Amino acid sequence: MSLGLDMEIIYKYLDIVMIGTIADVVPMIDENRLIIKKGLKIIKNTKVKGLSYLLNYLRLNKKTLTTTDVSYYISPLINSLGRVGISRMGADFFLKEDEFDLYNIIEEMKEQKQTKKNFGKKHIYDDAMRKIKNLKLPLDKLSVIFSFIS
Repeated sequence: MSLGLDMEIIYKYLDIVMIGTIADVVPMIDENRLIIKKGLKIIKNTKVKGLSYLLNYLRLNKKTLTTTDVSYYISPLINSLGRVGISRMGADFFLKEDEFDLYNIIEEMKEQKQTKKNFGKKHIYDDAMRKIKNLKLPLDKLSVIFSFIS
């Protein structure tokens, strides 16, 4: 071991490292591939209570997880807290043991993810309306259809 690191401690938190590796969308080669492969194997038996609760909430606790599960379901919820400036809550998610605290953090994750989603829809709508107005066409001669799939 050239870095003098305790591999047992590293392995204990490999599920968290794996989530970060997938969330960062790094190439799945070399050590990244190893981190992801091993992390996906151990996440089902995670020692992180918050992560265990999140897997239960997402109903992913009974299936073999894939990188798609992590990138589409797990990491967006965790990242939602950092985007809105309450990253301390994201850290608490990995550290807290209290069920009530963890439930509240997961609820906040859901709320912040929905807020971001709604903000994106509003931005798209506002941008489309600005482009329509720039066309300088009579609005009574114009039809526009918007559809947002949730």
